[in-house]
Amino acid sequence: MRIINILMITIFFSSCSKDGATEPPSKESLAEKLVGVWRQTKATYTDSNGNAITSAEGCSLNNELGFSQDGSYRADDYEGDNINECYHSIFEGAWRAETDLDNPDTNIKIKNDKLDGQNYQDDWDYAKVILSGNNKMKLTYKDSNGSSSTYEHDRIQ
Repeated sequence: MRIINILMITIFFSSCSKDGATEPPSKESLAEKLVGVWRQTKATYTDSNGNAITSAEGCSLNNELGFSQDGSYRADDYEGDNINECYHSIFEGAWRAETDLDNPDTNIKIKNDKLDGQNYQDDWDYAKVILSGNNKMKLTYKDSNGSSSTYEHDRIQ
């Protein structure tokens, strides 16, 4: 009788439908969808206490992030409060779809190798990418101190 009960429970749980549940994209699928050029539309910084500061104006609206199929990326970063007087930096490096075993909520790994054409050593950073359709992306970095930065983008190429 105990075997029949175990069998019935197993059949019940294995037959439960996952309708409506979305599976996370595979590494290959994520990489394929991420390739392109994205323009930042909003940035939100959340401190370790949960206080958030959002910016959707100023020079950061010129920020662009390009992911290439060969695993390289380029970030055009603009800083400043006056849209007509921005400081521009170019970050270049590598990226790949990969989950951090210590933080399974991540799905991309990024490493800067150059800043404005000058080589330098940087560590790999893990981030979470959420794609909405083919034209919207959220990219979230979590810091070891509990804060996070989320950047929203629209696809432009």
